[in-house]
Amino acid sequence: MKRLIAWAAKTPVFANLLMVFLIVAGFFALKVMVREMFPEFAFDKVVVSLVYPGATPSELEDSVTIKVEEAVRGLDGVRLVESATSEGVATVTVEVDSQQRDPRDVLVDVRNEISRITTFPDDVEEPTVELIVNRREALSAALYGPLEERSLHLLAREIEQELLLLPEVSEVGVSGLRPIQINIRLRERDLQRHGLTLEQVSAAIRGASLDLPLGRMRSVGEEQLLRVEGKREVGRELGLLPVLTRQDGTRVLLEDVADVEDGFSEDLERLRVDGKPAVQFTIQRTSDQDAIKVADKAKEYLAKKQATLPEGVKLEVWKDASQNVVDRLDLLKRNGMQGLALVFGALLLFLGWRLSFWVAAGLPVAFLTAMVLLLGFGGSLNMISSFALIMILGILVDDSIVVAENMARHMREDGYTLRSALAGLEEVTLPVIASVTTTAVAFLPLFYLAGIMGKFIRIMPVAVIACLIASLIECLMILPAHLAHGSAPAREGTRLQRWRAAFDARVEQFIHSRY
Repeated sequence: MKRLIAWAAKTPVFANLLMVFLIVAGFFALKVMVREMFPEFAFDKVVVSLVYPGATPSELEDSVTIKVEEAVRGLDGVRLVESATSEGVATVTVEVDSQQRDPRDVLVDVRNEISRITTFPDDVEEPTVELIVNRREALSAALYGPLEERSLHLLAREIEQELLLLPEVSEVGVSGLRPIQINIRLRERDLQRHGLTLEQVSAAIRGASLDLPLGRMRSVGEEQLLRVEGKREVGRELGLLPVLTRQDGTRVLLEDVADVEDGFSEDLERLRVDGKPAVQFTIQRTSDQDAIKVADKAKEYLAKKQATLPEGVKLEVWKDASQNVVDRLDLLKRNGMQGLALVFGALLLFLGWRLSFWVAAGLPVAFLTAMVLLLGFGGSLNMISSFALIMILGILVDDSIVVAENMARHMREDGYTLRSALAGLEEVTLPVIASVTTTAVAFLPLFYLAGIMGKFIRIMPVAVIACLIASLIECLMILPAHLAHGSAPAREGTRLQRWRAAFDARVEQFIHSRY
């Protein structure tokens, strides 16, 4: 190690090439690194959701919830099973021990166990089984204006599809829209006149309004897929559904015994902006997409779409989650520039122009090197990692100051030669390495915290250790080459030298008189 460091100090060409390479690589890492609000992680929980329309909580618990609990409780890696049952909806949460099994494997097992349950009531809808992950919201927008509900619904679906066509947008959530449904109100007098019951009408609707695959039909040179498409999604079409066919060929249609109309499901929650009906769009991204880029593209689309909307209808940004990321990165940039200026100014009082310049220059080099390491470790620029970078900025130049000051002292006392510079470097190499190592070890336990909090702040020690390693590379492999080949300082008669000599004398006097 000492030979390598000494060789780097003797070879300024290598040090300069290494510095240029790290700067270029650092800017490249900043360009490709994902910027997001919080780091991506899973909550180690699998959620099973089941819908049984019209069922009371007690009925749903007996016929659905308990069966699901019994099916998943014995799976390997399951730590805890919780359930919540309300009218028509049952939710079973399976907490996974991530140290024993991968949550994704448990997710597959839960899906398999649910698919094996064959005793659910016929009206239970298809269960949804998913692994909970933290939300990746980039932007939310609101559509509102003096529109009828159906017009607002159609316009919202159009905007949703257009947003999904953007290459940067992977998922769009829509809230504030009531699901479209067909309302059927049977007329008891007409049912009695035609001799029909509720069960007969219900069976006719279930049996006729559906799509069914029939398989394949093969012939010489071709193969065709057969499918019956009979699902009626409009009230007018459903009203023409035959519910009774007599022997003489006459038919009783659904509209003969019921009022059929298009409508919306009953939902007590409504969204309004300025007293007008509204729809909210939540634009999300994948884990490898940049939150700022996604938000910028979405805002560009919203501005173009607004120009085509009817008068009085607004499509506006409601919440820009990427702005928090922008603000934190701006804070990091300002702190870095202020720290650079303060470091240079403080060092100028004690070490002179040349040493101050190279020590201060090591701060951006170390920071860019840390970006390369952070990208290599799979990290991203988010609220947690940027906080770690802001916190560690003041430590980045500590080891460089120690190395530069000791090399300068040896060169002042023993002459401005390469041997004096190497002697000063060798004297502090091991202490500097030990100092950086102890700081890194102090942050290392954060990497092994368990639970959700551990996953949340795990990127912090990664960012801190990356910065410490980067500062060590800069102060031992780059800085010595810039200091070891310098000449003696300017003559004592210059104004700067006279001012520094007076300042040094006062500092020495203060030190000896006070301590």
